[in-house]
Amino acid sequence: MKQVIHYPKVLWLGLLLGVCAPVLGQSLKDIAAPQGFYIGNIMSNEHMNNYQTENGNIDAIVSAEYNILVLENGMKMDAMLPNRPADPFNVTISDINTTNIDNFVNYANQNGMRTRGHAMIWYNQAPQWLQNEVGSWSAQNVYDFSRTYITALATYCAGKIDEWDVLNEAINDNGNAGYRTNTWYDIVDTQANSSGQMGYLTYFGSLFSWARAADANAKLFYNDYSIEQFGTSKNAFMRQMVKDLVFFNTPIDAVGFQSHFELQAGGMSDAFINQVGQTMDDLATANLDVAITELDLRICNGAATAAQQRSAFRRITEMAFGKPNCNTLLVWGVTDGNSWIPAFFSGCGDATLHTASYQQKEAYFGVQDGLTNLANGTPGGGTGGNDNITSVSGPDVVAVGSTATLSVGYEASQTRDVVVFFQLDTDPWTVYETVITAVGSGSGTLSIDVPIPASTPVADAAYQFQVLIAPTGGQWNERLDNQGIADIDAVVTTGTGQAIANGTYYIKKASSNAYINAPANTSNLNSVQGPSGNSTKWTFTHLGDEEYEITSVAYPGQRMEVPFGNTGQGTLVARTTWGGNANHLVWIAVPVGNNFQFKPKHDPARALDIWENNASVVHL
Repeated sequence: MKQVIHYPKVLWLGLLLGVCAPVLGQSLKDIAAPQGFYIGNIMSNEHMNNYQTENGNIDAIVSAEYNILVLENGMKMDAMLPNRPADPFNVTISDINTTNIDNFVNYANQNGMRTRGHAMIWYNQAPQWLQNEVGSWSAQNVYDFSRTYITALATYCAGKIDEWDVLNEAINDNGNAGYRTNTWYDIVDTQANSSGQMGYLTYFGSLFSWARAADANAKLFYNDYSIEQFGTSKNAFMRQMVKDLVFFNTPIDAVGFQSHFELQAGGMSDAFINQVGQTMDDLATANLDVAITELDLRICNGAATAAQQRSAFRRITEMAFGKPNCNTLLVWGVTDGNSWIPAFFSGCGDATLHTASYQQKEAYFGVQDGLTNLANGTPGGGTGGNDNITSVSGPDVVAVGSTATLSVGYEASQTRDVVVFFQLDTDPWTVYETVITAVGSGSGTLSIDVPIPASTPVADAAYQFQVLIAPTGGQWNERLDNQGIADIDAVVTTGTGQAIANGTYYIKKASSNAYINAPANTSNLNSVQGPSGNSTKWTFTHLGDEEYEITSVAYPGQRMEVPFGNTGQGTLVARTTWGGNANHLVWIAVPVGNNFQFKPKHDPARALDIWENNASVVHL
């Protein structure tokens, strides 16, 4: 995988002394509410217990800016049931810590806020007493505990909590998505209850039914992370799971996208945001709403700029609220000073809308830009004065004497030049080609063709595309913002249009003795050490233009594919009997020295790989 680099703008920093209140003016909720939108944040335990925590600065931000609120930790099960009920299979309202609920609801009511309950059932943050004894519980015990806990909680909160995360994070993260295991409720999948019911989906459906029975008016959510991007394994599993719940008449109303994203050096691409929107559209076909429930955009090791973060927050805001089935967006963390990110992601931070000293950041103005553009009917209208390269994507291998195509996202405050250099990525930084494209004010995405001169020396990881935005006629020293893609290989093509002759081959990882294998017990491919008979043999058939069909010798007629046309790093590769030449069945051979990369035609930004440290899986 190629490195994406960013050369940051030069910023000067003034010395800030003391603590300052937020800048006064039109708040986020003032812009959101007239459009029917809810914009929100969390209430920490400290804020819940003392509304004037941090000298009242947190209260000043939350009460001024937001019209929906959720407790960060105060309504999770370990906070609701810290002590073992006298009968854990008949939980009553008297067993629940209602003080947290009352403090939260009172604050929200005082400030005219909608309320989210987070979360009823979660594998994590279960009370210690439950963890100690649940191993001896039967499936019926789990059902009885869950039913009476949800019933007591929802009954007390009826008319107080507007929406609930009934089930949180029930899907695993191992790259081949399925139901999360090793949870306190696991036994429901392997043992029937007294009614003969067994299985995670049946149990999950019951959770929603119990919540609806106790509170007919609350909106009921499934909530999770890494489910947002359409086509990933976890995304596909989530969509099928919630659609199955709908099919079985489960009273589920919506899906919560946690949206904890890392802002890469290349900026947040329009393609990624569009894939999140595609998931929202797909869920709408099942009459499911969506909310962005825990948004933060972390920057790690200075990889991205404040301007890129502003752009990303703006575009996410515009995309989400532009969907008819999404009217809610919550940020997870009031300031960078009390964000959860630094403690969980080493070298990362800057994920929220306010600094640790309570100042509005560029990120804040990104959300404000998005809301304002929506109010004015001009989504995508930029940031009112900034000039940015918001994203750059393109090939990491180029053929000399050919043309490479880059996708470049930009924002321009007035007429500007977008300049692309193809050059060495080390001293002396020799430039082999320059392409200049004039743009008007606003934002957009350009497709820019860059000729790769035939005189370019062949080399591995020696080149870069550097993209900048500058005043008309400006060059590097006049740049207003820039991004780049580094470690680009320059190769020579065969000129025959077919680098690999039709025939049967092994496919071996260049850096090890791992061979791609078609195992008998699953359709997913893996790797073995050294060739292993027909299961490691593959027949290549050229389809034209360096595109190949790759067929298993051990399983005649079964072709190498990316299941369901999934995309993204970590996507598994399998064999299938499906015919035709759909793009996810076609592989592009790219020469790299004496070796080849094999890229799926439907996702050419990725390449076939073997993950030897993870069950030797074959993936993109």
